[in-house]
Formats: sequence, structure tokens, C-alpha cells
Amino acid sequence: MHSDGLDYYLEGNQMILHTGGAVCSTPWDLASSNMFEAVVDMYVKYLQERNSSLVDVLMLEPWGSARRASFIGFLRALTDNSIEMIVKMLVNHEESIYHKEALHEFVEGLYDFWRKFDRFLICHSEDGRFGHDQRPYRTFNMTIERITHLARGLYRDICENITGDHPRVYRQVSAGFDVGIIAVDKQWKHPRGYGDVFQGIPFIRQVLINPPLLIDPPMNKRTGQFRKVTDNPIAGIIIDKQRWLCYPAKVGPLVVFVYFHQHFIGLGCSLSNLFEIASDEELMSTFSACRRMRYLNSENCQQCFTMTRTTIFLPPLCR
Repeated sequence: MHSDGLDYYLEGNQMILHTGGAVCSTPWDLASSNMFEAVVDMYVKYLQERNSSLVDVLMLEPWGSARRASFIGFLRALTDNSIEMIVKMLVNHEESIYHKEALHEFVEGLYDFWRKFDRFLICHSEDGRFGHDQRPYRTFNMTIERITHLARGLYRDICENITGDHPRVYRQVSAGFDVGIIAVDKQWKHPRGYGDVFQGIPFIRQVLINPPLLIDPPMNKRTGQFRKVTDNPIAGIIIDKQRWLCYPAKVGPLVVFVYFHQHFIGLGCSLSNLFEIASDEELMSTFSACRRMRYLNSENCQQCFTMTRTTIFLPPLCR
């Protein structure tokens, strides 16, 4: 899904945001994003499914496009204005002044609902000396840290504009993204027959984790057994490269390319706790070896890959 220059995807309980480096700069920008609208929409439907009393008090049903736009616009206005001022400016919201407690409860619940997602931010970068991976701390500071402060600030601004009061105790809970990734599209010569599949899938170069990281990844249980095949299992497959990443794992003296779908991004990021990310020098050495592999026959190449439904392993054939 596209959100004002940001692409976000919902994979189960995982909220995944793709960006080229630019993120929102103010709480108003965050409240004006399509991602904010999507989270509010999901939360209202969550309340409807559980027959919450807030649905009737705040008139959240029926939840058509008109009511949706009106209510989200009302929440957005609360970022900069008190509720007393808003009911004078916006029509159809005069009754909100009498439901401050319910509205405050809705915002508190919305904040908790957002925080229950496993949240991942992928910052895409071009390869080169000016790429985001050359100054990773600065990149993470401009993305992960900024969104954390914005999300927390947005929640507090809206609550204070509803209640007209300030908290006496502030609790700095995690409000932004749990994991940040800098991904770079590396151009290299793949073994013969694999360029169309793998070219364009970015390589993970840095990972930021905000501990404690507790994720509930989707089950990756397989049944049956691996069987030897006569045809190349990679040939002819079509994948959405925008939803795939490559983790170049350093396993002892070897480098293993692990390609995974973002549906399993939690498991993919967990590799950073087990294997170091290969350096640029190690990648270049591997790429050079792969260039020589291009001239091997396809039978030798196909034996170097292991593929599951959502993960492709490229073992150290090139070292």
C-alpha cells in the first residue's frame, strides 16, 4: 500500500514500512498519512467485531467512507487544537464535547493497538559512497528515532487536547518501529539462469534492533522431505521483488545468501542474532566468484540452491 511516498504492507501481525529515507517531520504529517488512516480503520473494525460500547457512543457504525473520513479528520484536527475549539469549527461533531472520556479511551486503545504490531522499517538506498549504508547511525536516527518521537508525540498531543490536562508521569514505551533495516540494491553477475529471479532484490547491509524484541513470527513448519529433481526449481518462477530481501550471512569463512519474503521478515531479521552480516569486501569477493560460476553448466548451479515456499537459500557455492 502506498502512503505519501512510503509503502507499507500488513503481513499478519507485522507492519512493514518501506521508505527511501524521507519520513514524516511533524505529528500532523503522521496523522495525515495513509498509514494512520489504515490503522484507525483496522482499530474501528476491531472494536466492531468485539461489540465495544465505544462503537455506539462515538457513532462508529455504520462505518462507511463518509463517516470514516469525518472521524479520521476529527482525530487529525485534535493534533493541533483543543476539542472545545474543534467542535466550533467542524460540523457534525458537536456531541463529541460530551463524550470526552469515551474519546480518550478510544485514543488510548488505538495507541495500544498500534503497539501490538511487530513493526519493521526498511530504508532502501542506492549503492555507492552516498548511500544510507555509509552513515547507518544517521539514517536510523532520521527514520526510526524520528517516527518513534512522532508517534509518541501524536498520541500525547491528541490526549491532552481531549482532556485539557497533562500527565504527571511520562512512560517512554516503544512507539515507533522495533526493527530498522538498511537495504541496498547490489548489481552483480548471477550464475547463469538466476539473474531474472534475483536481480533487483536488495541486500541487507545494517540492522537496528530495539530490545527487548519479542516477535511472534508465522509458523514455518514443513512436512515431507526434500527430493532430488531433474529440473532447475528456480527457472521460470516469478516473484514480487519489492517484497523480498537478501540476508548475506557470514558462516565461518563462507558467505550464504538467504533470500526471504517479507512475510517472514521477523525470522529473517533474527538471523542477525546468529550470523554476522557479510562486509562489502566479502560481498565483492563472492560476486567475483559468482561471475566465474556463470560459465558452469546449469546442472552444477541448480544443485547449489535450496528453495522452500517463501525462502531461497544460496549456499556458499561461490567461495
